[in-house]
Amino acid sequence: MLLNLELTDAQIHQIALAVKADMHESNAVNAKFTTLAELMRATGKSREWFVGRADPWHPREGILNHYRNELEGTLVNYPSTPRGRYGINLSRMIDWVAEHGMEDY
Repeated sequence: MLLNLELTDAQIHQIALAVKADMHESNAVNAKFTTLAELMRATGKSREWFVGRADPWHPREGILNHYRNELEGTLVNYPSTPRGRYGINLSRMIDWVAEHGMEDY
């Protein structure tokens, strides 16, 4: 069953503006998240401090693993695969690191 919709130019324009605003909002949300490398540059912390070290003689848990329950889904989107990338909310994570930055793992 086909519907015969006749829209006025004003209605079409209004729909186009709504779609454009929705796309802009979606891009703004995605733009907040950045890579671990960007966060390392912004905070001066090492990769090891964030993700840890797998050395069997001197293992080290990183901050992203230690605080995973607190950070996941809010400040950090964790990778779905072992070689995946972190998505990090840079501005909020910088504030979080300022608070927890002296902790050692």
